[in-house]
Amino acid sequence: MFAIDVAELDVAETLAAVARVHAVKLAAEAELLGLAVHYADLCPGPDSIPAAESIPGSEQSKVYGGPGCPGIGDFAPAEFGVVTDRSAGAAARYLGQALALRHRLPLTWAQVQSGHAAAWKACTIATASAGLSLEAASIVDHRVFSIVDSVTPLRLANIVKAASWQADPDQARAEAEAKARERGVWAGRSDEHGTTTLFIRAATGEVIRLDATITQIAEALAAQGDTGTVDQRRARAVGVLADPELACKLLTVSQQLLATTTTSTSTGAAAVTPPVPAAEPGSVDERGQGGGQVSLASLTGTLASLRDSTGSADWTDSTDRADGSTPPRSPRLPRARTVLYVHVAEQTLATGEGVVRVEGYGPVLTSRLAEVLGHDQIIVRPVIDLNDTLSVDAYEIPDRIRQHVKLRYPVEQFPFGVATTTNSTDLDHVTAFDPTGPPGQTSTSNLVPLRRYSHRLKTHGNWKVRRLDADTLEWTTPHGYTLLVDHSGTHPPDEATVS
Repeated sequence: MFAIDVAELDVAETLAAVARVHAVKLAAEAELLGLAVHYADLCPGPDSIPAAESIPGSEQSKVYGGPGCPGIGDFAPAEFGVVTDRSAGAAARYLGQALALRHRLPLTWAQVQSGHAAAWKACTIATASAGLSLEAASIVDHRVFSIVDSVTPLRLANIVKAASWQADPDQARAEAEAKARERGVWAGRSDEHGTTTLFIRAATGEVIRLDATITQIAEALAAQGDTGTVDQRRARAVGVLADPELACKLLTVSQQLLATTTTSTSTGAAAVTPPVPAAEPGSVDERGQGGGQVSLASLTGTLASLRDSTGSADWTDSTDRADGSTPPRSPRLPRARTVLYVHVAEQTLATGEGVVRVEGYGPVLTSRLAEVLGHDQIIVRPVIDLNDTLSVDAYEIPDRIRQHVKLRYPVEQFPFGVATTTNSTDLDHVTAFDPTGPPGQTSTSNLVPLRRYSHRLKTHGNWKVRRLDADTLEWTTPHGYTLLVDHSGTHPPDEATVS
């Protein structure tokens, strides 16, 4: 792998070799940028070709890099991505950066081509100024071209940002307002321990109120015997909030408990304690400590009892009316329905040990699966055996086949594909459907998920695909590059797939 035997190098020789390799790398990156813009020049958009025929789904002209850059064919990035180990989207971004440097930031571009600026730093400048007008980008170019390699990346980013704001203050204000509108709630990927990070971007007042409610529920859990830390109880409070009716009952019962305890203490009477299921001897709480603490299973039982109750708890009458009547029961709120697809290997199913994959969240240890499923009513749908082959004679794809293909292929089956398979993802016939052909052409063995862009490439872009076996597709680009796509990703044809 190495041109020299690195084991024989001392410190000084190693540093010299590192410097040499680094210089080669910088030169290669600059050369690749030059090749990228030349490739773009060779792939003009159909709009620039006289008498070019346009049909629905065929190649279109698209501008990558911002105002001032020429349009190129939107199929071009895909094949560039194949030879640079990039997805089509990543290749499009790279081509846009290269074009932006040449057409919008010519001084910085010249620094890269002369070896006085690192290509990757120049690309970050192109991305940071992509939303600017051509005139504003020129101001940024004059401000930063001479210092690309003279300052740290963080300082360079701050200088570019300041220069961008100075060049186009109206755009800066518009971006700030757009940022303020980027509010939402997003769930991250699950780790192997069944823990997922939840990201919330909302109005400050709403976040303050939510934070206060989470704290209140955490305190209520403590009153019900939860001995976890404050942070652990706050995390469990999120699960309680997922069931608004349960959250309301828990807060009501805890407030009654606090009021009763306060009254009893002031009158000298014994405090009332809510009925918490007794822990099994030697039970261990979530932190692995036994003895004198309420187990997580016992706490779960308490919450389940609250969830199944139809009104206030029967261990206190503080909600009874003055006339002795019982307040009306609150109608049970409809539960939100959640469908989880859990992928379980046969060995894991047989032994109960291992890792499962929860679609949309990632791997989870089987020991943490109960936390993922929660403690609501669980309806188990019949297991789909992905080894079965389903087929119909019609071109149209029924839902049962669509769901089967979606579960079998969680990601589109295109070279370096990144699009997650959803119910709206295109399903493509690997072997084109022939109305006069044999029955069963629409089958789970002849359908693969492709996002619309990839589907257009296959249909109108002269990309070829054929199935080599039940798990492997062979894709060939318009210029003859071949790649294999299987369950483990994208590979050159001579690379053995690891099962």
